[in-house]
Amino acid sequence: MYKAGKTDIDSAADAAQALTPLVGRFSTSLFGLGLIGSGMLAVPILTGSSAYAAAEAFGWRASLDTNPTRASRFYILIAISTLVGMLINFTKIMGERVNGLGVNVLGWTATVVMSLAAIALVMTWGG
Repeated sequence: MYKAGKTDIDSAADAAQALTPLVGRFSTSLFGLGLIGSGMLAVPILTGSSAYAAAEAFGWRASLDTNPTRASRFYILIAISTLVGMLINFTKIMGERVNGLGVNVLGWTATVVMSLAAIALVMTWGG
């Protein structure tokens, strides 16, 4: 960004525009994908680290290698942290840029299917 002459970045839009000399008209898309990717990397780390910290503070059994039935409070805390993180996203005001009915139905269907798959995984976990 510095080489492109963009030394004063005040917003995400400024950062995306600074990529224009490098990637052209795809700068905002590339920047958006980067933000989404960093969020996808950050969520598991943040929820896991907060669950580990709380488990250590309270003396709970905590390990991702441990069966969920043996470290249930740890896994529940990860799930609650993830849920709270998702709910925070719902508080943002999108104005005219909201999803249509079809996208919402598809998204919630995918959410239900993946949730059922995760529940089935936990229920069949041996060990």
